[in-house]
Amino acid sequence: YQYLQPGTHGGTFDLFTHGADGREGGTGINADIGNWNLDD
Repeated sequence: YQYLQPGTHGGTFDLFTHGADGREGGTGINADIGNWNLDD
């Protein structure tokens, strides 16, 4: 997991993972998951 403060997606912080492959972007198990896209 990565933690950024201040956040870059409109919040006070970003908490995210780059998925199974460890790289930005991707789909399926390689998709990024962050506190800004939990409803997706």
